[in-house]
Amino acid sequence: CSLKKPLDYIKVTDGPAVLAHSIHLNSVQHAESKSKYDYQLYAFVHPEATNCSTYLSDYNYTVKVLDTPFDVSMIKKEIYKERIQREEAGCCKEKEFLKLYSYTLQQHPIVVHLDADCLILKPLDDLFDAMLLPDEEEKHLGTNIVQWPKDQMVKRRIHSFFTRDYPMGNPTMKVEHFGVQGGFWIVRPNLTAFEEFKHLIIEGNFSSGWYDADTKYPGFYGAAMIQGLVGFFYGHIHPNQAVELNRCSFNNMAEDSWDLKKARCKIPHNPNCTSCRQAKISDIYSTHFTFCQKPWTCSRHNPQGLNTSLCYQFMESWFQTRYHLETSGWGLPGPDLDQLSDTDKHFYGYCPGRRYTPLKFVRNATISRG
Repeated sequence: CSLKKPLDYIKVTDGPAVLAHSIHLNSVQHAESKSKYDYQLYAFVHPEATNCSTYLSDYNYTVKVLDTPFDVSMIKKEIYKERIQREEAGCCKEKEFLKLYSYTLQQHPIVVHLDADCLILKPLDDLFDAMLLPDEEEKHLGTNIVQWPKDQMVKRRIHSFFTRDYPMGNPTMKVEHFGVQGGFWIVRPNLTAFEEFKHLIIEGNFSSGWYDADTKYPGFYGAAMIQGLVGFFYGHIHPNQAVELNRCSFNNMAEDSWDLKKARCKIPHNPNCTSCRQAKISDIYSTHFTFCQKPWTCSRHNPQGLNTSLCYQFMESWFQTRYHLETSGWGLPGPDLDQLSDTDKHFYGYCPGRRYTPLKFVRNATISRG
C-alpha cells in the first residue's frame, strides 16, 4: 500500500470513516432511519496494506488481514495467471479477489460488500427482507428495486444481489454476459460458493472471457477479475440464484448511458436510453463515487446541469455525512456553516480554496448511537 501522496492517505482513512457513518445512519442504531437491521463492519486487508489500515479499527471496523484466497502459482492456465498479475488487469490485480471472503462470514445471514468510495443513502431493508423470506415464499420487488421485469416476483432463495456495469461492455452482448459492478455486492455467506469461485480461478479457463465446455463469455475491461467472474458464476454456473438490482436505485454512479462516439445506448433493451443521471436522489439507496470523482478531490459540479446535478447532490450528501460524523458522532466543532459562501457550504466547509481538509480524527471515539 503506497502512501506517497496526501490523497493516497485520505482515501484509506476518510473514505471508510464516512462510509461507516452512512451505514450507521441507515441502520436500527439511528432511530430516524426506521430500519430494523443492525450492522457489523469488517475490512478485508491484504498483508501488504496493513500500514494503510491503522485507523480502521478505531472506525469500528473488525480488521481481517487476509492473503489472496488462492495461490496464484497454482493457476493452471499460464495466460490467466499472467493476466491477473498485470497492472492493467484491474485496480488491485489478484488482490481484488479478497472480496470473495464475503462468503466466509458465516456468523451473519447477509453480507454487503462495498468499496470505500461508496455512500449509503437509504436503508437496505427491502433487500434484506427479500433475502430472509422463506425460499418458497413470493418475494415482490418493485421496478425501483430490480433492473428487469422478470425479477419483480421471485419464488426462490436469493443468494446474491448486484448491479451490472453496462458501460464496460457492448450493448449487443446478452445481459448475463455483462460484468457486475464490483463496488456493491450483497451475498449470503456460503463456503461452498467460496470454494467454487476458487476452483474457477485455479482452473483459469479465461481467454478474453470466461468459458467452459458449454459456453464462452465475451471479454471487456475487468472481465478477468471479480466483475467478470461473478457475472459468469451467476449467469452460467448458477443461473437464477442472483437478482440484478436497478442500477439507478442502487450503486448509482451517475454515468452517461449514451455512447456519443458510437451514437448508441450503452444499456441493452433500453429503447429510451434511460439515464441514471436523471434519477431523484430521494429514490436512490446508495451511490458510488466513480464518474463523479472522489469527494476528497473537491470536484465542483454544476447544480443546474442536466448531466451534473446528481453528482452535485451526491457530493453534498457525502460532506453532510462527514459533517454529521464529526459533530454529532464525535462531538467535535464543525465549520461554521453560517459564515460560508454557497460554494463552500456545499462542501460543508471542508474544501476551502478547493483543497480538501482531512477528517479530524479522534482515536477511540465512540460513534453516537442516536
